[in-house]
Amino acid sequence: MSSSLDELIRTLDPFRFYRANRQFIINISAVTQILVYGKNQLKIVVNPKSEDDILISKNRVSEFKKWLEQ
Repeated sequence: MSSSLDELIRTLDPFRFYRANRQFIINISAVTQILVYGKNQLKIVVNPKSEDDILISKNRVSEFKKWLEQ
């Protein structure tokens, strides 16, 4: 893919897709589990399974939870 994740996320439906971190954009329907990771981070488990951990930083946890509740 030639576009950056910043460019890609602007073209996707914000109700269905979320920019989790610098590496991942996740689809809400792919989220199977949300785990507390460390003190203030979240680890997102998706289907299909990712080889890398998908982490939500402590600075974005509140925003992520709002996205889930839409």
